[in-house]
Amino acid sequence: MISLVLAMVVSTSDPQAQKSFDRGLASFYAYDRAGAGNAFASALQQDPNLAMAAWGEALAAAGDLNHPPSPEAFAAAQSAVKHAVSLESHASPIERAYIDALALRYADTWDAHETDERRYVQAMSEIVAAHPLDDDAVTITAEAMLEDREPPASVLALLQPVLQRHPQNVMANHLCIHAYDDLPDRTPVIACADRLSAMTFLPQEEHLAHMPAHAYTETGLYAKAVAASDRAWRLRVAWNAGPRPYELEYGPHDTEVGYAAAMMLGDLQLAQQWATRVEDQTLSSLRPLTLARFGKWAEIVASVSQPNSRQPFALGMAYAHEQDLNSADQQLAELRGSVPDSDLVPILQSAIEERRGNITAAVASLQRAIAIQKRDDTSEYLPLFPAGPALGALYVRAGRYSDARAALQESLTRLPGDPRAFYLLALACTHLGDGPCATAANARFNAIWHEAPPTVADL
Repeated sequence: MISLVLAMVVSTSDPQAQKSFDRGLASFYAYDRAGAGNAFASALQQDPNLAMAAWGEALAAAGDLNHPPSPEAFAAAQSAVKHAVSLESHASPIERAYIDALALRYADTWDAHETDERRYVQAMSEIVAAHPLDDDAVTITAEAMLEDREPPASVLALLQPVLQRHPQNVMANHLCIHAYDDLPDRTPVIACADRLSAMTFLPQEEHLAHMPAHAYTETGLYAKAVAASDRAWRLRVAWNAGPRPYELEYGPHDTEVGYAAAMMLGDLQLAQQWATRVEDQTLSSLRPLTLARFGKWAEIVASVSQPNSRQPFALGMAYAHEQDLNSADQQLAELRGSVPDSDLVPILQSAIEERRGNITAAVASLQRAIAIQKRDDTSEYLPLFPAGPALGALYVRAGRYSDARAALQESLTRLPGDPRAFYLLALACTHLGDGPCATAANARFNAIWHEAPPTVADL
């Protein structure tokens, strides 16, 4: 494992102040805002003339990509940067440039913050132009550009020289993953994710351990996404086992990403483990939905669990598969009442329509579900019950193999490592006599899925 190394030497003769500043910058790069604020405040206590510590307090108070700006954060950052400006006589020229740029970000009132933000990005870009080898200036500028919603390609162009000079730069790799969230070809992001996965992090830096899961999920590497999520979870457990001066904030998101990736694989036990972790963070039962993903219909009907918005979906799917269509209709009505715009509504409706012999209506329902998932499930977010493979399975069951192949190939462009889609594609291509397609799809399926194959009726 590679340890995190920082290199911004600031104007202080106190080694403890430098150490605290380093800790603050590392925490900022990990989007650990509370830890960054605490560390920069400690640096300022240790050296009251350290202008860059006050600059760091402003940087931490303002937020980051995961903490949108607010009037309260703006006021706190404005106060801190004014303090930094008052200490500029103790700062080096490059430090004064950093401080003056950040002061532009908070020069006016909250109502003008969007204009101030653009001025800040421009000022930081000028620092980068004057000091192109200053990796911190580059990455801090790139972070601000992403916050300002500038084109991801421009951000990556800025980061690329840093990654070439110093492939292990933690913030460059972190931001690389965020930048690729909104790009169509995400394959290059795997290198950034692999580098972050090879680094060693402190428990409070668990967000950095989690970030590769974004890249792996988006590129269909679901087992690696689960492994990255598990590492972040274990760092979180280690943090919670200690005195913890503040609470880590990413637990719900981290576990939901890990759970969604686990649901893509063929290991029910693994998915249930992650369901338990999500439940620990959100207090919402996922057992029925997890069982539905793996076709455990009898277990769903027989079990009693804490009611939640997804339980009617699982029960409705179970009743549909057991041909109790009146009960399935009741669950569909309940689901519509609680989450009318959810993708789960048309998926359940399709299951009911198919079993009533209304294949055209079933197809239309799944196409609506696909549209909802395209709208709602972006970046690292995965649908918990992907509708594309469900449509492919419906076509396979109906003997419409050409339609199945087309639907599954389209689904794999959005969920490129989906083993259920590969399994169904192999079946469809076999029926069509397309040997190369069947062989390739079956190889991809077997490389991912290590349990007994799923049953087509349950997909």
